Amino acid sequence: MIETQARLLESMLPDGAEVDFQAVADRFHHDAVRTIERNVHVLSRLAGHYRLGIVSNFTGNLSCCLAELGLTNYFHTVTDSAVFGASKPAPEIFYATLTALDVEPQTAWFVGDNLDADIRPARTLGLATCWLTDPARAAPDDCAPTARIASLTELPEVVCTV
Repeated sequence: MIETQARLLESMLPDGAEVDFQAVADRFHHDAVRTIERNVHVLSRLAGHYRLGIVSNFTGNLSCCLAELGLTNYFHTVTDSAVFGASKPAPEIFYATLTALDVEPQTAWFVGDNLDADIRPARTLGLATCWLTDPARAAPDDCAPTARIASLTELPEVVCTV
């Protein structure tokens, strides 16, 4: 999939522009695998105590990607926007995931890296929110998350203590 997307980008370059898209695809994949290796223990720890779900604006193959990466068993439910038929920030994609997890919004956390697509709608629906972002980035006054982290490795400390 990464190689296909890189080839699509290559076709959009102006004439004469040269980029080694195979190298770009290889680097992206390598970095993604390293991130997963760093974070898999976090998912394992959290999945041992909580029902985890994913709400993602994705392309219809999120479940396949999770399976390929060995992550499927950590999640009770996966809501891929292309499969579901609605994208974040639409409330119905959040509600569908909460229903699948059998939890009320007031008892759930939402972790996301996009203030407008993740944090703002989840907060509006009553979920506790954790913003994954650069520590130097300021949150607007009208959308302060419950917590913020710079790395997923910090998440267990947040959800287990708040």
